Order: sequence, then C-alpha cells, then structure tokens
Amino acid sequence: MINNIGTKLREKIHMNLLENNRSIDFEKEVSDIGLGAIGIAAGLIGAWSLVCLAGGLIAAHGPISLITSWFVAVSGN
Repeated sequence: MINNIGTKLREKIHMNLLENNRSIDFEKEVSDIGLGAIGIAAGLIGAWSLVCLAGGLIAAHGPISLITSWFVAVSGN
C-alpha cells in the first residue's frame, strides 16, 4: 500500500518535471544534504568546545590559572 503510494508520487513528480522541462540532479541534492549535515555537526562541536572552555575557565578561577594548570598537566610537574 505505502510502496504503491510512493510509486504514484514519484511518477507524479516526474511527470510534473517533464512538463516544466526541468530535471533533478540527485547527486547535487545528496551532496547539498551531506554538506548541510556536516556543517550542522561542525557547529555543534564548536559550540560544545566553547562551553567546555568556559567551564574550564570557571573551574580554574580565571584564564591565567587555566593556562598555568594546562602547562602543569602537559609537562607533568
């Protein structure tokens, strides 16, 4: 039933495109969706990193203390 509806819908869209002398470039559409998803993921990761940095600044009681604590942690002293 659902597959039949999907087939009819696809045929209707195809006929509409043929009437208007247009076509869909599926590779471009898939590429655009993929780029959008990657952009959203990058934005979320960036926002998460800023929140983590703000949390570190708050926990260290300031940027100077955060930097010195980072050097201590990296150097092992």
